[in-house]
Amino acid sequence: MNQGAVTWLVTGTMLLQTVVIGNTSDLLEGLVRYATRDYGRAIEELLPLANQGNPVAQEILAKIFLKGDDPTVRDNSAALKWLIQAAEAGRGEAQFELGKIYRDGRGVPVDNIMAMYWLARAAKRGMPDANNAVGEMYLSRPELSRPDFSREATTARGFFLSGAQLGSAAAMYNLGMIYLAGDEVAQDEIEAYKWFELSAQSSVGQEHDDALRALTTLREQLTPLQVGVAMAAANAWAGQRHRNE
Repeated sequence: MNQGAVTWLVTGTMLLQTVVIGNTSDLLEGLVRYATRDYGRAIEELLPLANQGNPVAQEILAKIFLKGDDPTVRDNSAALKWLIQAAEAGRGEAQFELGKIYRDGRGVPVDNIMAMYWLARAAKRGMPDANNAVGEMYLSRPELSRPDFSREATTARGFFLSGAQLGSAAAMYNLGMIYLAGDEVAQDEIEAYKWFELSAQSSVGQEHDDALRALTTLREQLTPLQVGVAMAAANAWAGQRHRNE
């Protein structure tokens, strides 16, 4: 896809996701500048709209301040301010990013309760990796004080399944790990292989490498027939998911 197509895909998607507050042409210009990495001009266009309460402008400003390629515009405090406002306005991506900030302690103290609150809200809005992140917190944060935040593989598996249905490769990988370990489910290497295969088909970069390593290890333990059964199950699940989209 060429740069022009990418630009219009980004801007068109963002405009369709919200009721625009303020000048539509200014928002469009700001989104185009953001998509083309002209962050200085994007800030000029988006800042007035953000101050007027436009959640899209707030979310994009937060992204620029949080992880813009230009270090001169990075500002964790400003990013947090705009993320909170966009998240409170119901922007799923802002909720997800805010949850990760509290989870990881990026510019703020680690706060698992706030992390779970925002990640769960993003998950409810259908963010694939937010579902995965909530599942991971159930598994890895036993220090969370509320009983429903305790380490609970069954609950985590539910969030991983939701994330997988939405296309999260990380959630698929985590499902494979649950079945490989037999964590509150019957250990099932064929089911584990299925999820690792689905993750490998859907992922890139480090996630893809992790899934391939898991497949390689399991392939040495399974018979060719078992691998065939797992592959058939993976293809059937993927086909059903695409039919349901």
